[in-house]
This record gives sequence, structure tokens and C-alpha cells, in this order.
Amino acid sequence: MDIKNAKVNVKGDDNEVNVNSVINKVGIVEEITKLSQKGDFAGVSDLLSRALKSAAAQHPVYPYWHYKFDVNKSGGVVVSHVPTNVEAAKTHPLHGKIQLNIPDEYKKFGNMGELLRYSFQRQMPLEFDADFVQTIIGETIIDEFSSESGQKIRIKMEPQKFPSPRPFKLYFKSNVFSVDYLLIGVKKVEESVIYLNNSQQVEAKIFFELAINIEDKTGNISIKIPEIHKGDTEAHLILNNFLYLAKVEKLQFALKSLENGCDIFVAYEFDVDAGDDESLCDIVDILEKLYKIEQHFSVKFYIPEQFTQDDFETLALLNQILEGKPIEGVLTELSLRTNDRDTIKNIIMYAEQDTNGLSLEFHTPSQSIKLFGAEIVFDKVESRFESVKPKDLERLKRKYEMMDPGDTIEIVYVPGENNKCSEKYLLN
Repeated sequence: MDIKNAKVNVKGDDNEVNVNSVINKVGIVEEITKLSQKGDFAGVSDLLSRALKSAAAQHPVYPYWHYKFDVNKSGGVVVSHVPTNVEAAKTHPLHGKIQLNIPDEYKKFGNMGELLRYSFQRQMPLEFDADFVQTIIGETIIDEFSSESGQKIRIKMEPQKFPSPRPFKLYFKSNVFSVDYLLIGVKKVEESVIYLNNSQQVEAKIFFELAINIEDKTGNISIKIPEIHKGDTEAHLILNNFLYLAKVEKLQFALKSLENGCDIFVAYEFDVDAGDDESLCDIVDILEKLYKIEQHFSVKFYIPEQFTQDDFETLALLNQILEGKPIEGVLTELSLRTNDRDTIKNIIMYAEQDTNGLSLEFHTPSQSIKLFGAEIVFDKVESRFESVKPKDLERLKRKYEMMDPGDTIEIVYVPGENNKCSEKYLLN
């Protein structure tokens, strides 16, 4: 049996062998320990350098292979067998022989090939007890372990790793929308189905998984928002835009490699499990408005699972402000307070001159609007009332006559001949 991807643990003498780079663990020599205790690290470095250079050339198949030395976390020296070059590895290859005891859990597989395939598909290491292990380079026996000598031999086979994630683009063939960068790799393989996703792309606003059945050429796609981005406006917009275009518009979409420009998957016919068409359209419209507001006012919303009526009203208000439109309304009653006698005197004078009402404008400094955890602060709000008049002019006159210096009077206005009013929120 080939042992190119095996790890051998031999208990009893604390030896460890990693095949592909066969390793033996030995203790640190006393001379190095003594020098270290004395603080003579220059001496340690010199001793190690001379010893390692000399020992590297003592390999049984030198100059084709040589020893390489490292220090592991436990303080032991790790000795590796390393080929001098690629050609040496070909002319004097690493191989060996193993006599395994197959555990009951592995006996359900018809042969070793099926077991190794299962190990690869699940990215699951295999572990065995062994009666005999022999490591050979070229024709030279390097290591030999046997259970007959009292050694317990444990073999661990690591499967070949899946390819590293590669960059892709999820896009609609009509180019109306795309997710320009997804780092996608193989996650698992089950029979004829390969699962690819971007789970290693932590910063991604969406989680994308594609399950491809290589036998019948079909596939399933799962797209959702990762937990760390569950309140992110852009993430919700990406997801719902995709669902809307796929479900409502029924546009074909594909997954393209950014390295070679080829589509690895194209969805020509598909079903989308999402909300009804009208709801998706409304959701996309709302999210687009929220995203524009975020960008314009440099704020960050946290999208809740449900919107309240107040949320919709605040969103409508912010959207009007974003578009530069005044907020129009109807006046029922307005209360203002002042301690300026001249102001009150003028109000009374103009009210007597024009009983139909007068226009009124004033500025309110520093007002804020809150929505979904964000607060937008405006420098001022300009308010305009088309026609107002004091609610009780005679009572206002009496208050004015009895007013002492420093007193504050409340003036209540009601609509005159026109009850229209408007507000404009301004930033410097």
C-alpha cells in the first residue's frame, strides 16, 4: 500500500513519522541546554548551525535527499527527509509498505479506493492501527516499525485538500445586476453532487451556495444574508434584487470565473422560492430608498424584521428631504412662545389690519430624525405657514397689556384663509 499521504505515530519511544516528509522527533542535546542556561545564545546559534549543516549531509541517500531540522512547540527537534530537487524526488521516490488493521467502521466500504474517495469528499482524515510500517526512498529502507517489537503504530491519512477558493461573479445574462466578487470554493462532495460556497469570504454581504449534480447537470442555489450582516441595508438590497429579477422578471443568471471569464454555471430554467411578486417589488423599492438615504447622509441603518407604520412615515419624510422637496401639510393649530414685547405688539397690529391672516416663516435650529438605529441631524428647519392669525386676539391683547419685563407669552395661531404649511430640512 502507498503511504504518500500518511502520518505514523509510534508510541513507546515518542517517535513520529510524517510521510511525504518523514519526521522523527528527538530531544534537545545537553550542550544546547547548558549554553541556553548560561545565556550564551550566540554559542547556541553557532553550535546549531554547524551541527545542522553537518547532519544534513548524513542522509542515507544524500545527495538526492537531505535532512532538514526545525524546532517544534514542545522544544523537540523535528528532522525531515527532503528531496534536493524535483528530479531527485522522481529518480529516488519516497514510498513504503504498510500492514493495516482496518477498523470496523471502515469495513462497510467495498475497497480502499471507495474509502479514500469518501475521505476526500468529506475532507475527513482516516486513522488505522498498523502491524508493520516500512519507509523507503529509492531502494534504501529509511525507517521500519513493527508491532512485534512492542511498538504501537498508528497511521493517520490526510486527504488531499479541496482547491483554494477562487473569485467569481454572479450576474444576470442581460447585465442588469451582478454581485461582482464572490470567493467560492468546494465545501463538500456527496456522491455526484458538488457543493460550492463562499463561506470563507467573511466580509461578503451575502452567502452563496451552489450544489451541482455532475450526473444530471442540474443545480440548486441558496442565497441568504450572513448573520453578521443581517441588519445591513446593502445586503438586503442585493438579496432581494436577485430574487426579484430571478422570480418576477425570470431573467437567466450565471456564475462566471473572474480568472478566465468562463461561465461555470448558467441557469436557463429555474424555480425561485421567495415571496409573492408584488411584495418583492415593494421590498426592493423600499431598500433602494433606504440605501440612497444611507449614502447621501453618511449613516448606517439596521434593518429590522418588521417595519412599523411610523417607520414607513419616517422613510417617506427622509425620501422627500433627499429629493429636496418641502414637507407639505395642513395647519390645525400652532403655538409659539416669546418674551419680546415688540414682537407681540407687531403681531397684534398686523392681525388687526388683516383679519384673513398673514403668512408666517421661521427657522428652527438643529433638529434630528431617527430611523433604524441611525440619527440624522439637520442644521435647521425652515417652516412656512401660508395664512395664520391669533386664535383669540382680544385675549392676546390683555396678556400684552399685563405683561411685565421678562414674562413669556404663548401665542396660539389658527389657519386664516389658507391652512397650507410646509417645512424644509437643511444641512450646511
